[in-house]
Amino acid sequence: MRQLHLNEGECVRITYATLPKATYTKLKPQSTDFLTISNPRAVLEVELRKFACLTKGDIIAVEYNDQILEFLVMEVKPGRAVSIIECDMNVEFDAPEGYVEPSANATSSSNAAVGFACRNFSYSKL
Repeated sequence: MRQLHLNEGECVRITYATLPKATYTKLKPQSTDFLTISNPRAVLEVELRKFACLTKGDIIAVEYNDQILEFLVMEVKPGRAVSIIECDMNVEFDAPEGYVEPSANATSSSNAAVGFACRNFSYSKL
């Protein structure tokens, strides 16, 4: 209901639409908790199976280690809305909301974050 911006008991009108298959998606994590994911590719390959389509501007929620992580869909190609059923798409991550680049003067250690790097991967739905 939240995703559709509806309240319980409200009427909806449904229209059938054919969406193009996704080729590209850019997601912006809504918190720095995203940085705790050791393998975002594997997590998204599993979690995106729960979705049939993505629309620019949507916020999708995925589960990881008993947490709910939200992602803003910043961009999709080839259209404003795309089907992600049985498709190959490249996924890119923007820096998480609230992320601050480590300063150049900060002391480095083997455990220190080096900075956020966008990760690209090909996502194939089984």
